[in-house]
Amino acid sequence: MAFLYGRGTGRIVRPVNDVLEDEFGQTLGSKGVHIIAPFTGTGTFITRLLQSGLIQPDQLEHKFRYELHANEILLLAYYIAAINIESVYERLSGSYAPFKRLAQHGIGHERRHAPVAVQERVNPE
Repeated sequence: MAFLYGRGTGRIVRPVNDVLEDEFGQTLGSKGVHIIAPFTGTGTFITRLLQSGLIQPDQLEHKFRYELHANEILLLAYYIAAINIESVYERLSGSYAPFKRLAQHGIGHERRHAPVAVQERVNPE
């Protein structure tokens, strides 16, 4: 599922949402359902998911802040993904928030951004 563009995203997430609902009584927007894009590229999968309507407006902030995860190894794609995902979230929610669950692991490079869960364990407030 690493290379899903445009309508391909809908062909994957809608049936997954249906199975979650039928078998577990949950949807992709439900609390506790984490969505991971391990090779996010420019963020197309997550942006299309956010735009799909499967995550309801009242679920959007929680899902965006805590349960969407992405990783990209190419630095330019990482920055483009951050811009794309954040701009779609801003359009849908009406307010800007940084996408803190995007990590960049380059070949021969250290991680550019630790997931929030790791940051909270290292630097508890």
